[in-house]
Amino acid sequence: MIKIKQEAGFCLISVKAVPNAKKTQLAGEYNGALKVKVAAVPEDGRANGEITEFFSEILGVNKSHVEIIKGFKSRHKVIKVTGVSADKLKVLQS
Repeated sequence: MIKIKQEAGFCLISVKAVPNAKKTQLAGEYNGALKVKVAAVPEDGRANGEITEFFSEILGVNKSHVEIIKGFKSRHKVIKVTGVSADKLKVLQS
C-alpha cells in the first residue's frame, strides 16, 4: 500500500525514483512508495525536476503545487502536492 498522508490543504506521498529510464512513467508500488521511472539523469537536479513536472501533469496542477520536501539526493523521496485530496492521489495506485 502506497503511503499517502492528507494534511490541511496538501498531501504527502512517498516516491521511489528510478532514474535513466526510457520514459517517465508510474511503475507500481515499492515498499510502501509509488515507484516512478524517470527519463532523466540524477545530476544537477534533473531527475527531481522531471518528477515534479510529471506529477503536475498527471494530477492537473501547476508545477508550483508539487514540491519534493525530502530526499533531494536520494531515490526515496517525499512529495508534497498542494490543492489535491488523498482520494485523487489514490488513483495513481491503480
